[in-house]
Amino acid sequence: MREPEDNRDVFKILGENKIISARLQKKLEDMASFRNLIVHSYAKIDNEIVFGILKKRLRDIEEFMKVVSKSKKIGRK
Repeated sequence: MREPEDNRDVFKILGENKIISARLQKKLEDMASFRNLIVHSYAKIDNEIVFGILKKRLRDIEEFMKVVSKSKKIGRK
C-alpha cells in the first residue's frame, strides 16, 4: 500500500485496497474533513453540533473498528 498524503487519504487507500467499502470510505473521509474543520476553526465550533454529529456517526466508527480488527486477524494468518 502507498503512504497516505493526509488523514483523508488513509481512508481512500483502505478503500482502494478493498479493506473498507466505498460507502464506509466516503463516510470516514467526511469525518476526516470535519475533524480538520474542528482542529483549524475550533473557536467557531458549536459543541451541540459536534455532539450531534458524533452521536449520529458512532455506528460508522464502530463499523470501521470491526473491519480493521477483522483485517488485522486475516493479516496474521
